[in-house]
Amino acid sequence: MTQTLFHVTPRRFVHSILEYGIMVECAKGKTRGVWLCDAGRLPWAVLHIAAHQGVRECDLSILHVNVNGLALRTIRKGVYVSNVDIATTRLFDVIYFATGEPE
Repeated sequence: MTQTLFHVTPRRFVHSILEYGIMVECAKGKTRGVWLCDAGRLPWAVLHIAAHQGVRECDLSILHVNVNGLALRTIRKGVYVSNVDIATTRLFDVIYFATGEPE
């Protein structure tokens, strides 16, 4: 079962993600893994990541990701963690905020 979810990240990481994928080993925080959310939790995720990473909301990017639902663990309604890397072939769109694409 494939799901379309979102991954929010500071835009300085987008180039690396598009080259290597979203890697579990790069995760920060107590729970290691690739954090994803559904559309309903996207506003919360943007604010949470901005605060956690110490960046402004306009310095974040949102990646659309196709993932295998079996690889996900539900943290709370609409928030998931995967403990497997997400390949670049699973990424299908990037949304940049007001400041534009990364240099």
